[in-house]
Amino acid sequence: MRDALGVDGADLVVEASGAAAAQAASLEVTAWGARVLLMGLASGNAANAALRLVQARLLRVTTSVGGPPSVWRPALRLMHRTGMDLTPAVSDVFGFDECVEALEAAGHPATTGKVMLTPTGRAPVAT
Repeated sequence: MRDALGVDGADLVVEASGAAAAQAASLEVTAWGARVLLMGLASGNAANAALRLVQARLLRVTTSVGGPPSVWRPALRLMHRTGMDLTPAVSDVFGFDECVEALEAAGHPATTGKVMLTPTGRAPVAT
């Protein structure tokens, strides 16, 4: 973090891959008092994580999963069987380099639906 950004650590880390090594690393790149959101669904074997950092840096670790994996297959079958299109739920798509703009858009739930981030940049949204 110091070499790349000139800071001792991140104030907010969002780990969305679910990879055990990335989840463990999310604790190591934090600043004192940072927030860590583990939203990727963990899979496979656990990686060695420096859990002492949660206490040593007074980290606030939160998790978020849209639904348990047991409902995914039935939900996908329902969507396929009914032809349900969830595309209209996505109101905005931003590139990773537009995280600030994406967070700003997501902060207006009265006018914004689902906001997505993509590595390939801004994409058109179905209207």
